Amino acid sequence: MFFDRSFHYHVKTPLLLDIATPYDGFNRHLLLLPFVAALLGSLGIPTLLHGLDSVSPKFGHTTHRLLTLASKDPLKGCDEVCRSLEDPEISWGYIDQSISFPGLSHLNQLRKNMLKRPLLSTVEKFL
Repeated sequence: MFFDRSFHYHVKTPLLLDIATPYDGFNRHLLLLPFVAALLGSLGIPTLLHGLDSVSPKFGHTTHRLLTLASKDPLKGCDEVCRSLEDPEISWGYIDQSISFPGLSHLNQLRKNMLKRPLLSTVEKFL
């Protein structure tokens, strides 16, 4: 049911590494995922990151916030992200949940009201 409600696109790459950023808002380390994705892309491994702008209850660092602070657009559309993944000069991208799964993204207030929600976080990572 969740899978059917999220958007899916075919990317013309032989391999795609898909990394879910923390959907529970907690980071035990520096947020290096965008740098790792760019490094992997430069090595020929197209890498997709996905996540949210703000994640409760811990409100840790997110790729969305880091891209915003770097004056980059974290809300690129799926077509533009696919082109970036297919471009050997880039080979990485970030897709925000508000773009890839708007229905679930609209539940952010519910997320804030729920303190313990490991099932929801787990499902988001798989999608």
